[in-house]
Amino acid sequence: MNVLLICPKPKISTRTDSAPLGILSIATYLKEKGHNVRFIDREVYPYNVDKIIREFQPALVGIAVMSTKAIPDALAISEKARYLKIPVVWGGTFTSLIAELVLKSGKVDFVAIGEGEVTMLELIGSLSGAMPLDKVDGLAFIKDGKIIYNNPREFADLADFPIIDWSLVDPEKYFRAYFGCKKMIYLYGSKGCPGQCTFCMNKEYHRCTYRKRPMAYVLKEIEYLVTNCGLDGVYFSDENCCGTRREMHDFCDSIKATGLHFVWGCQTRINGFLEEDFKYMYDAGCRWIYFGIESGSKERLAAVKKGIAYDKIMETVTNCYNAGIVAISGFIIGFPDEDEQELRQTIELAKKMPFTMWAFHHFIPVPGSELYYSLIADGKYELPSDLSEMTRISPADKIIKNFSKIPTKELNVVWSYFMISTFARKRTDKSAKPFSFAIKIVKEQLSDIAKGGLAAFFINFVKTANVFLTYLYYYFCFPKIRKKYGLYSNAKD
Repeated sequence: MNVLLICPKPKISTRTDSAPLGILSIATYLKEKGHNVRFIDREVYPYNVDKIIREFQPALVGIAVMSTKAIPDALAISEKARYLKIPVVWGGTFTSLIAELVLKSGKVDFVAIGEGEVTMLELIGSLSGAMPLDKVDGLAFIKDGKIIYNNPREFADLADFPIIDWSLVDPEKYFRAYFGCKKMIYLYGSKGCPGQCTFCMNKEYHRCTYRKRPMAYVLKEIEYLVTNCGLDGVYFSDENCCGTRREMHDFCDSIKATGLHFVWGCQTRINGFLEEDFKYMYDAGCRWIYFGIESGSKERLAAVKKGIAYDKIMETVTNCYNAGIVAISGFIIGFPDEDEQELRQTIELAKKMPFTMWAFHHFIPVPGSELYYSLIADGKYELPSDLSEMTRISPADKIIKNFSKIPTKELNVVWSYFMISTFARKRTDKSAKPFSFAIKIVKEQLSDIAKGGLAAFFINFVKTANVFLTYLYYYFCFPKIRKKYGLYSNAKD
């Protein structure tokens, strides 16, 4: 069967931050099962979907909608396919959590909830008459005007999915300059996280389950990308890369044993790694680690069920830096009912880390998260009534609605201060050249200009300038607020 898989283009976007690993895995899996699969990513190239559909004549169109920004293009593609009487299925983490809204749009036939590999294979079988539609686990659809949710799909053994076929795309389109590398790409070695953070969709989507992928699969993909594409960096996008010291040491040993030359980074929890562990990671090529710290308030960390030891935060981040690894510390401000005292505690903790890269985010109610449902239940947040309302929900660099007890202007000033301070940071690690992070950002923008042409340059310039001007506005126009929170222009190395 001919199957067309598509990543729609987000509005006002000229580049993708990550390769679409989920839909690439589905494409590889279906291809291995004997289907004729074509994959296109409209975020990296403006494919003429109407022309491709007419020429390829797929029996099914699958669309991976990963963010609200991609909804308009996804709907337009769906309309084109259904006009030609071709069934459409949406999938992805985001759409799995808003399946009802997707189906109510009247432009989508099915929603694949959760992992899509086996669900897509069985859906194809159902469309061919091999099995009843209601027996396809992990599928939602409308029947006789009513939304039907089939049984949830049990988690697969990740060893059952093949090594991703990177020949389906041009990996060069997804390369990024990062710390210590010029051609970095995102890969994954596990799925899920055992954590129960109330602001995260993990509890509903991954059911707090952590599953490892065979390391041999991951290394085979890296070998292909290094050998054939010049890859020199990998960002392991796992929600929680290696939960124990033993796991991390085995992970590092496997990388070193390949003899391949690349650096890497990951995101992990404040979970007991010692200075010797970070040195072990550095020796295996690790050059950056993202830590989700979220708050400087012990009470807030407990309330959101973060599950990390507060007294280990500074020690862990310091040990990471001392090992020569760039430490990126993530914080969320504006939690529901967060007050000024809590915000001050977060600021004070962040300021104690003059060697870290700060990543500050505004709180947003994420579909599928515990806080999302509790805000709705308390009448503080209204569930969007349709997809058009969902498109107005912005990423965490904007305040959708302020649920905290802190004025919105003050949250924006704090956010802007730390973002600008991170950009202006002279050194990210002991071996970095002065202002290496700022230089990296500028080079990345120039690279996008070269790849995307004049039109992409203009769009990207306007978008980037808008964000940067927002930073500058809140940073420079409200000195009294910065003074109130002790935020002075004295970022250190």
